[in-house]
Amino acid sequence: MKKGRGGNLPALLFLLAFMLSGCFQAFHRQVRTELFFGMAIPGSSSAVSAAEWEEFLANEVTPRFPGGFTILDGRGQWRDSSGVISRELSKVLVVIRDSGKTADAKVEEIRKAYRERYRQESVLRTDSPVRASF
Repeated sequence: MKKGRGGNLPALLFLLAFMLSGCFQAFHRQVRTELFFGMAIPGSSSAVSAAEWEEFLANEVTPRFPGGFTILDGRGQWRDSSGVISRELSKVLVVIRDSGKTADAKVEEIRKAYRERYRQESVLRTDSPVRASF
């Protein structure tokens, strides 16, 4: 099969136009961090209220990750250091972030703030490498 005049040039020009049009988005290596927040307040019969949670997000999470995050509602089970098992409502914060030390420190600041504010023994953290495109 003989190529016409210009050979593959039209196909290459189409591919270039497609890539520059925004239809093609490059994936970047990122980290998916999940934080699991128990909503029960230890030593109390109360739980973190919706208003308190929103205030925590506004003051602790949003300033550290203004680019965005996702909150999922959950139900969890936890065995504390004394062996007592409790079941409670929970929130899961999902952040897709850079893998650097600065972003890592921000995650730890959020965990520390929640533990101290709501007397939590722990805030579970998981990190997974991901490829992300926004």
